[in-house]
Amino acid sequence: MVRARVESTERGPAGQWRAGGELTRTRMRLLGELAMALRELKRGATLVVAPNGDPVLMVRTRLGLRVMGVVVVQDGDGFAYLWDGTCRCAIRDEGSPSVAAVMIAEVER
Repeated sequence: MVRARVESTERGPAGQWRAGGELTRTRMRLLGELAMALRELKRGATLVVAPNGDPVLMVRTRLGLRVMGVVVVQDGDGFAYLWDGTCRCAIRDEGSPSVAAVMIAEVER
């Protein structure tokens, strides 16, 4: 299981919420691992980092009709990949990005 200390969020200079540094780095690393697993399936992905520090992995659906965002969310005392608002894959070990990549690669629309 992947674990990271969760820092509290704080307000940035413009007053918007900003994720803590360690949490953002963990999310970016997990999304990077997912991007590499998608690449092995011949699927491209783009990692986007919003000004507030929240990273999102943008992946085109299989039919190419839209781009969907994949984020890493806290799931109990661990993390999970979340896409399409409700689809989820818990991150339990080193094989989790590959499992999530197969699930994401199957999204058609």
